[in-house]
Amino acid sequence: MANQEKLGVRVKAYRENLNMTLEELSLKSQVDVRTITKLESGELVPGMGALFRIAKAMGQRLGTFMDDQYEPDPIISRAEEPVDADGVKMMAHGKPDRNMDPYWIELDDKGTVRNMEFEGEFFMLVLEGEVELNYGEKREVLKKGDSAYFNALVKHNYRSIGGGKATIVGVHYMPM
Repeated sequence: MANQEKLGVRVKAYRENLNMTLEELSLKSQVDVRTITKLESGELVPGMGALFRIAKAMGQRLGTFMDDQYEPDPIISRAEEPVDADGVKMMAHGKPDRNMDPYWIELDDKGTVRNMEFEGEFFMLVLEGEVELNYGEKREVLKKGDSAYFNALVKHNYRSIGGGKATIVGVHYMPM
């Protein structure tokens, strides 16, 4: 079974165990029913924002659905591993007992168009470029080497500014 099929099977099984309909999950996660249906059938893996909202709507961290198998420590993420269509690479596959979800994120000026909000805390470190972070009513500009640490329940988004791309490492901590 392909990884995206496993993801869909896990999401569907968890939703059904909660006795949650597709419509209820869609309403709670703000993800279209068609997108969830395609996810569950293995036809589509939506962007990280949608996956975060789906996991949150079911009271889970994203890794619950994304982990394919256990790998012994240390978990290594290689530079040559590609990012997904949203410019994101998960960096902790295979560690189901983790307390953090680290990500490699490549941004363009579109960035995270939709405001995000999810349980837990988020840390970001700018590795390259300039990043505009909108956090609640605040706007901050982060440059190479700058970081931000914040409560992820507050609406936020970020994007590259200055005409180029930006790369960040983001770490989501979800208290259990």
